Amino acid sequence: NYNHVKTYKGYNGNLFTLSNIFEVKHYLEVFFNCTAGQMIIQNIEFGINTTPYFNPKLFLDGLLYHNGKPFEFKHRHNYAQVEHNQYILKIYNKSYQYGMSTDTLRIETKVIRMRELKSLGIMTMADINTSTITKAQNLLLRRINEVVYYDYTISKNDLTERQKTTLDRYSNARYWIKDLQPNQRYRHKQKLQYFIDKYSDNIHQKIIAEINQKCSIIHRHSKNPKCSIHHYSSIEGFMHTNTSIKDNKKDEVFKHQFSSFFELVDEVKKCKVTGINLDKEDDDRANYIRTKTIRYLQAEKPDIYLSLVNEFLRHSYKRPKYEKDVISHLAKQIRNNYYNRRPIRQIGYKKRIYDNQLRLAI
Repeated sequence: NYNHVKTYKGYNGNLFTLSNIFEVKHYLEVFFNCTAGQMIIQNIEFGINTTPYFNPKLFLDGLLYHNGKPFEFKHRHNYAQVEHNQYILKIYNKSYQYGMSTDTLRIETKVIRMRELKSLGIMTMADINTSTITKAQNLLLRRINEVVYYDYTISKNDLTERQKTTLDRYSNARYWIKDLQPNQRYRHKQKLQYFIDKYSDNIHQKIIAEINQKCSIIHRHSKNPKCSIHHYSSIEGFMHTNTSIKDNKKDEVFKHQFSSFFELVDEVKKCKVTGINLDKEDDDRANYIRTKTIRYLQAEKPDIYLSLVNEFLRHSYKRPKYEKDVISHLAKQIRNNYYNRRPIRQIGYKKRIYDNQLRLAI
């Protein structure tokens, strides 16, 4: 679709399947007279175009922040991005960019550090296959689920004046970034999600559903085009925090609502206390997260790290002075919560029943 006259030179508003990728890989091998294994990938972008029933700008206008950073907007609010050390998350109105007749919302992540590529198992062009494309898709889904957003389809007709005032604050990105401390956001995200679940069309959920429906099209080169989302606890953590649902029924509700979209796979062992994956721990016998996982969360997932600190150290009789001591003390509190079944007031926090685990995603 290359056209040197046009501003964008080409066009990527259509779906690019795995078969297309293999065609390009073969073409490059012939053109450069080399193997796919010799084509080293230094950075890459991957994303998917959705065709929602609503104007994509409706979702873009509601974007608040992602992993502690606010979105930057361009092109009359038709383009939003947030830049992190390892990657850039982009969400934009593709139909506005190309003047398309069909409303098209694109969700894309640009990998800018090799560490992120290695996590996908992609080092060269030869590594792009059904397995790595599925990993990339799972990572993209995780990124979009980490987004905190305000849903403008919320109906305020049945709300009290106090609830309306609360929602007005929640719709303002400045409130989340400037007015709230990081360790205060989790509780307010739960409240916002409650309003979204109960009073809105939940357009975020519909976007995720369409991404999964398109998965089989992207994988149609494969003999088994079935889509699966592995170890994806952040969907539950951010989309199903409706406080009207009893804690011991949340898992059933989640699986029922998403049974047509996701195949849940529980291959990775999880912490018995927090629900966080234990894949960062070297000891296969570990039943709860330790300092290695906590350090990873501190560096890569500060929101989750601060939520753990707020949850397990908020009743501590003595707050450690140095950060390394905070991590060590936090690990001990989680360990004690695993081993002790009775209230443990003498070690610095009040016992809580963790049948409803934190369900935080790595």
